[in-house]
Amino acid sequence: MVCRTNKPNGRGGRGRDGARPSRESRIDSECPAPSGPLGAGRVADKCPQRKTLVHLPPRVRSGRPTIVFVTVCTDKRKPALCREPAHQLVLGAWKKASSWQVSRYVLMPDHLHLFCSPVTDDRPPLSQWVKYWKTLVSRTWPWPAEQPIWQKSFWDVQLRNGERYSEKCGYMIENPVRKKLAATSEAWPFQEEVNEFGW
Repeated sequence: MVCRTNKPNGRGGRGRDGARPSRESRIDSECPAPSGPLGAGRVADKCPQRKTLVHLPPRVRSGRPTIVFVTVCTDKRKPALCREPAHQLVLGAWKKASSWQVSRYVLMPDHLHLFCSPVTDDRPPLSQWVKYWKTLVSRTWPWPAEQPIWQKSFWDVQLRNGERYSEKCGYMIENPVRKKLAATSEAWPFQEEVNEFGW
């Protein structure tokens, strides 16, 4: 499925269709990575504080795939993910947590985005699946001083149609370019399409 990229248009923070920025873009812009050395434990001053995020079960629609866009952040937004050993740990955890499949994903230094879909109708809740693979990663993390690795919760939104998938995917793959971590989205090494989803 094609990822549609959106370029800045100078409309005072609104998108091409006049809509406000997505929740994921606000997460990235309002909650910048903390400065200082890795593992210093400094929290970004403007990080929004949330008590508990409610994760509603995805709605199953006849004839349509169930695809959820998920954002998971590191604890205190420490820039711990963009190293190849960490990258491989995350991929390995997703393979073991096989009740949900991951499609396209992007790792950023302090958070990751992914698309996922349940494999069977009797799959565990999304929150349980996310907690499981986060635990797998944490248990084998090779840098003990950086524990804990993850924020306790995560953000998720179920996609309604293929157009929404393309919009989210375009936003996601351009994230390293917006953050000036890569010249092009293709040049960013911490991304892949593990399984192909279609509508």
